[in-house]
Amino acid sequence: MKRFLALLLSLMFCLSLLAACGDKETPQTSETPDPPAAAAPEVPGTIYDTGTFCALVPEGWAAFPISDVFSETNAEDPTCFNIIKGGESDLDLFSKPYVRLDYYGPDTMMMKPSSEYYENVEEIDAMQLGSHCWNGFIGEDAYGKSAILWLEEGDLQYQAIIWLEIENEKISVDDEDVRAILASVAPSDGTTANTSADIKNNTTDHTYDWWENEWYGWWAIKNGTGVYKEPSDLNLCWDAFAEIDVYNDNTGRVTIWDTGTSRDQAMIVAYDVTYEPGDFEAGKLVSKRIDFFPYGYWNNGTKADTMSEREIGWTIDPANSTVSHFENMLEITGHYQSPDNSDDSFDYYIYLRPWGTLWEDVRSGNTEGCLYKDMMPLYHDNWYVSLLNLGYEHPTTTFDEGIDIINDYLASQNNGGSSGALDPAAKDGADGKVSMATLKEMLPWCKTETDYDMTYDEIASKFGVHGKQIDSPFENVSIYRWMAGDNDYIQISFNIHDDGSETWNVTQWQGIN
Repeated sequence: MKRFLALLLSLMFCLSLLAACGDKETPQTSETPDPPAAAAPEVPGTIYDTGTFCALVPEGWAAFPISDVFSETNAEDPTCFNIIKGGESDLDLFSKPYVRLDYYGPDTMMMKPSSEYYENVEEIDAMQLGSHCWNGFIGEDAYGKSAILWLEEGDLQYQAIIWLEIENEKISVDDEDVRAILASVAPSDGTTANTSADIKNNTTDHTYDWWENEWYGWWAIKNGTGVYKEPSDLNLCWDAFAEIDVYNDNTGRVTIWDTGTSRDQAMIVAYDVTYEPGDFEAGKLVSKRIDFFPYGYWNNGTKADTMSEREIGWTIDPANSTVSHFENMLEITGHYQSPDNSDDSFDYYIYLRPWGTLWEDVRSGNTEGCLYKDMMPLYHDNWYVSLLNLGYEHPTTTFDEGIDIINDYLASQNNGGSSGALDPAAKDGADGKVSMATLKEMLPWCKTETDYDMTYDEIASKFGVHGKQIDSPFENVSIYRWMAGDNDYIQISFNIHDDGSETWNVTQWQGIN
């Protein structure tokens, strides 16, 4: 019944929108003029298509996908993306105005945004743009000033969040570019191919296929000066992970992170990467722009300031490197100099091979002329090989996430697996601590499971440990929390029955990034 009422109310709301924005069937009179409908602005640009829905990207703007937070492989979420004015990378979200679009299909219910969470709210008159009628408001919160709009058309819904003012740059809902974006949203018909969402090269030149991969290896610095001067007793090497994306216009992007950074907050991002012919069968890659964010692991443990760099002429040429005799191995070299202090600098060396490649030939091979005699990644044997043996076909988002996965597996082998019964005596005083990998694995299950007869013991066994009991305001409800940190947890409330048994009632969660 509740679902029927919700659908009925939704239908009534849609009908009210049609009454406000649609063409009236009754003749117009001079006494009751219909507000003029704004035609869709004719703005030059390209269509960005996620495969689920699409929208116009005006000239001077750039579209960027959004990662699916529930994906183990950091896949792109096809139901949302950002369009940044003047954007060159997704990091420009912090410095340039942009539009975020979200799509809700027939199987997903959109929750209508509420203005009660905002200050200085200004209602926006219904906007008829092309075939779409958008409603919404402008408000301010801790993150800034934005316009929140929504659109409902039958069983299709869209939401747009327009960040209006970021670092003295402004856009408006009345801008032609913005209105053209709003007018253009539509479900994907599967025919669009000229977007950056289609990362496969669609030309007859398939040399890019070899490059488009995920990679594992290591990186090091030498000849450091200033804050980057190396302590003589420290080997400045770290395992490294990379992803090379290739777009359909024969450009690409290289993302590199290491043991102290993450895929989402990478150490290096190389943009405007283009293919050039070379001695190697797949040619070479040349980057026109590099953002480098070195972290000060060195300098006797003192963390240096985070700095960025842009340089021209970063080339990856597998045929002409000190490691060209090793199969499918990349060498990337360059020089970093702080933009704030020219005395702080270092030379860097990065070595990568496709994820899944074992480095045994490097262990026993000829390393004469290479950077070091030992060219093996530091954690090849215990971290990398362990994940490969567990069936992981992609690098983890962070190095620590891989450690959690390995430790969870080792623990399951020691206690018979997380699906076994837990010791009842260990329930009192349990801290509920689990790995982030466990939370990520359990959250989708908690969201989709509908068996509210499951007991505490059954659910706790799935987490592999007893939950931490949280004070409950109700005598007949118990609350337990499984957490990877204070801000990353799954919390479940259980009904307490007369016989003392506890069955699942409500699930809450926070963080889990």
